[in-house]
Amino acid sequence: MKLTQQARRILIIAGIGLAIVAAFFTGRYWEHFQNGRWYRVHAERIYHWDFGAVHLHHVTDSIGWPFLDPGDSVISMSNGSHHRIKLYQSKRDFQESWPWVHDLEAEGNQLRWSDGVYRYRLGLELIDHSVNDAVP
Repeated sequence: MKLTQQARRILIIAGIGLAIVAAFFTGRYWEHFQNGRWYRVHAERIYHWDFGAVHLHHVTDSIGWPFLDPGDSVISMSNGSHHRIKLYQSKRDFQESWPWVHDLEAEGNQLRWSDGVYRYRLGLELIDHSVNDAVP
């Protein structure tokens, strides 16, 4: 079976078009694979205290491919608004078991936790904005 000249041109143009589309998507995937942000929550615990809720997350948070990423511990708080304030984030090295937050204590205006390297204690106080105080 012999193809005509016009059918051969159509096949060549279609093949070049498919190669361009495949190269575009392959390049976008490779760029995200190398430099993209990878964020995944593996576990979450919520603690309640005087200033709202405290969230303890165990996450994968990396830029580039998260190959053998052991995970991070992230502590954040929400104070009634829909915004979270990150208070702490650990970064473990490959095959290391620390720093890693297993549990935290929230009572009164104090937060306490340990990451296997240090013990932390965080105290918060609410600022009383009276009429005479100027807020920057």
